[in-house]
Amino acid sequence: MIRQRLFVRVLIVVTTVSSLLITGAAGRDQSALAATPPPVPRLAHAIELTRLRSAVSRTFLLPSGALTKRIYAQPINYRAANGAWRTIDNTLVPTNQHGYAFQNRANVYRVLLPRTLRSHVIRISKGANWLAFVPTRSYQRIRVDGSTATYAGRGQSIEYAATSTGVKESIQLSSHSAPNVYAYRLTLAPGLSLRAVSKRGIDVLDSRGHRIFQLSAPIMTDAAGRTSRALTLVAKQQNGIETLRLTANRRWLDAPARTYPVVIDPTTTANFPTDQSCTIVSNDGSSSCGQVNTLSVGQSSDAYESLLQFDLQGASDSEITSAQVHLYMMSAPYPGSTTVSAYQVTHSWDANNVNWTTYDGTNQWTPGGDIGSTRSAPTRSTAVVRAGRGRRGT
Repeated sequence: MIRQRLFVRVLIVVTTVSSLLITGAAGRDQSALAATPPPVPRLAHAIELTRLRSAVSRTFLLPSGALTKRIYAQPINYRAANGAWRTIDNTLVPTNQHGYAFQNRANVYRVLLPRTLRSHVIRISKGANWLAFVPTRSYQRIRVDGSTATYAGRGQSIEYAATSTGVKESIQLSSHSAPNVYAYRLTLAPGLSLRAVSKRGIDVLDSRGHRIFQLSAPIMTDAAGRTSRALTLVAKQQNGIETLRLTANRRWLDAPARTYPVVIDPTTTANFPTDQSCTIVSNDGSSSCGQVNTLSVGQSSDAYESLLQFDLQGASDSEITSAQVHLYMMSAPYPGSTTVSAYQVTHSWDANNVNWTTYDGTNQWTPGGDIGSTRSAPTRSTAVVRAGRGRRGT
């Protein structure tokens, strides 16, 4: 009798580990609003049914006999060697690997970080596949705080954060005088190769053409929250050595309205989520999908909207009694409250090719996405998130 109740009454709680970045044309950074996501409300006297875990969900048995399934936008569990789902832990801990100081504690991939970035490389591995890279500029001794390692350099610092999907790099430029070109020496495991992918970055493929890693196209953000994708990431091979060259647009960096510091955030993805959540941008035809930790909405020089999709696998045969969506705002370029609305998306999209005007890179949809006229209903697993288009919220 209890077993029957378990699978007919389900409360879906959709929770993103992505944050909302409200973009705008003026104002000061409000990142202190939510530097870290607030804790998800605890379930009193609930028991997790670990056999029902997936990469992005956990299911709990309530005292009433109903189930609560919590579905996340990014992976929270990883498949261990024995086939069991284990909890991801991004904390950087000391390692006994020769030549390295720290590694992430638990995930499907491993990142190894040296004490300095003079000649020692950062290594990211997944199974037998790996890549290793090091900036050509010298950076000093490592400082670790939780899941983030910081190296200091002349005129800028560089951070590496272990995330659920990969390693997020943040290059902080302190002033106009900071360089706008950054180069890296890159080494790949035997059998791996690079393939440039328009507007998405560079894929690292195995001998069968399967994507193992992705070097994502970066974004830069100034202290006022203004963002730009005016960067290039190019790979070149010379004398058998791969070199990555990251160039930030000098004109954007030198604009009179630019406020420093500016942060550039290239990312290496090793754990690819199954969702197709994306940020789409007007004018430049670009998008950031799948591995993003921050979803942008609002307007600066371009308009930004975010498409959300959640994996409801395991809940399709259940009666959903209610659903909640939890998002948190990381920063906004103006003080005061902000209105963010969610609408039902009426057309599916291809995360590899979606942009502002097409859902698959070819076929047109309404600029900014095909949406319903009312706010999103909980019976659908997709939504579009929009902000106040750069206006102060109410």
